[in-house]
Amino acid sequence: MPRWISIRWFVLTLAVCGKLQGADRNDIDFPELLKIAERYDLPLPPEKAPLILAYTDRTTLTGDSSTSHDPGIYRPAFLLEKLPNGQARVLMGWNTTVVSTDADHRPSTRPYSLQPQQAKPKGYVLECNNMSSFVTALQLAQRSEMEKAKDIWEQVNAAEYFETRNAGEDLGEYRANPQVLLAHGLYLHLYEAVLPANADMKTILKKLFQLKREYPDLFSDDEDLYYPYRRTRFVRDLGLTIAAETAPEGSVEALLIGWGNQNNKFWHLGFFDDHNIDSARPAREIFLMGAKVFPELNRLSKDQRLTRQLDWAFVMRRPAERIRLGQLATQLSEVMAGSQKSETATSLGKQKGWEKEFFEKAAVDLENRRISGFHEVPLWILGQKYPQSLMTICSKIPSRASRDARLFELAETVANSKLTSKEKTEALVGMSERLSDYSRKRSVLQQLARVNEERCIELLQPVLAQLPKDVNETYWTCEAAGYTHVVMQLQNDRIWKDYLEVAKHSAVGLRMEIMDPMNYSYIKDENRNRRLAFLASFLDDTEIRDPSIDAAKYEGPCAAFTFGKITVRDFAAMKIASVLDLEERPDEFWTQDQWSQLRQRVRTALNREDLPTLTP
Repeated sequence: MPRWISIRWFVLTLAVCGKLQGADRNDIDFPELLKIAERYDLPLPPEKAPLILAYTDRTTLTGDSSTSHDPGIYRPAFLLEKLPNGQARVLMGWNTTVVSTDADHRPSTRPYSLQPQQAKPKGYVLECNNMSSFVTALQLAQRSEMEKAKDIWEQVNAAEYFETRNAGEDLGEYRANPQVLLAHGLYLHLYEAVLPANADMKTILKKLFQLKREYPDLFSDDEDLYYPYRRTRFVRDLGLTIAAETAPEGSVEALLIGWGNQNNKFWHLGFFDDHNIDSARPAREIFLMGAKVFPELNRLSKDQRLTRQLDWAFVMRRPAERIRLGQLATQLSEVMAGSQKSETATSLGKQKGWEKEFFEKAAVDLENRRISGFHEVPLWILGQKYPQSLMTICSKIPSRASRDARLFELAETVANSKLTSKEKTEALVGMSERLSDYSRKRSVLQQLARVNEERCIELLQPVLAQLPKDVNETYWTCEAAGYTHVVMQLQNDRIWKDYLEVAKHSAVGLRMEIMDPMNYSYIKDENRNRRLAFLASFLDDTEIRDPSIDAAKYEGPCAAFTFGKITVRDFAAMKIASVLDLEERPDEFWTQDQWSQLRQRVRTALNREDLPTLTP
């Protein structure tokens, strides 16, 4: 068993099972709880903010599997502001958050009601077995709405299980002692209050010290008591963060702190994705400093100062942990070192002319002396500082390069590098011509389309003639359908016509996979009318896609994977409606009449568009 969860906590969880209940509606001491909440500045709603039910962005099942009609889960909250597009800003517990509508039957907010709701399709369920509902009850009591406060507390108290984000720590048992339950909530509030850029960390630290004095059992120096020790460590590291001297501007330390203070939900997309252009800029500035940063990153690797980045853990429901500055230093050191060791870079630091060779080695994995994989960050460093090295790497790609080699990373780095347009074309064309079949060329041609459309078309035409009518793999990952991402960038009707012929003669599963990206958001308005014309060519295609036939090919999130059986024409109509931003949102329960009406509506809308002719 991992060290972070002690056996006695595990046994306690099994023994309690969340079924202990606390004070009834008339015994709970709201006045005393409010005094405690006031001492810690627990957020309160505006006096006239109405009580509502807010959508949690979660659903529950009504059968054996999920459907688009699953009922949404709602919690009591206060409405702060109605926003466009069905959104609303609410106070849910101590958190001010924006909730969204994701279906007609799952609006962002509902009128307040504690009437029990049976989970049924297109319905909703009420969830009060949580800390935020307990806090909402306190907030109502502060507004002297005592009956509503007691009603919600009754729901909190009656719940068989109390939801907790901490595996092994059942907060439900503290319903028998609401002051301790509130203390846990106050810690979570203060823990999250440090995240905003304008957080008053000194005041928050004082509140945490006060909480530690008043409720010492929440904290511990014993590392085997995971959550009490975690709280102690957080208070300690917050103190270190506040006491630290300001790092010199432009230093590795200052840039690392700047990057650490960016809390971004798109980190998984990497340092160079468009979503992270601004937030990852400090990290990229460190990369541009080159190998000389390794000693400084190594020095910072043990630094326990807090950052605003979160490490989301999914094992046994561990809560998100605040990433320490030293962890970020280690991360950057490792991604910069790629296939090499950062210790190697540190030891080579005094040699002349070693940096270029180091990153050339770091950028690739070798298997039997052949390139078998790539490392994104060293590739990018080469592309910015030593771009000619990319030409050399491209020339070494074998004709039968493994699909696991992720040629997309290399090709994209070339396209975004400091190479001249002519050099980029030379590198990408050479690599494409050397690769032996369509399954290896696509990633390269997708980047060549950005660099030199004319040369891309020349190389693409014979490839389209080689594409199979069906594949023996899952449709959603097959390279044959991936050529849509190449064609969508090209301003050439001839190539679009050729690709349409490929799609029309493909097996129905592959055909729909080829159509699927035509409404992807990343393409924005590029080739909008060609994409519409391409999709419109299938509005009379009555073939039915049945995923029970060749089921293995439909594993994973393939085109229309939530729909089961669907005709190609209906799929085309749905895609066109998305591109045209029509209000219809089809689901797997639609009737033939609804599909017929949608097809007619998109035909009418297409008549108002100036579409090219892609069919004979």
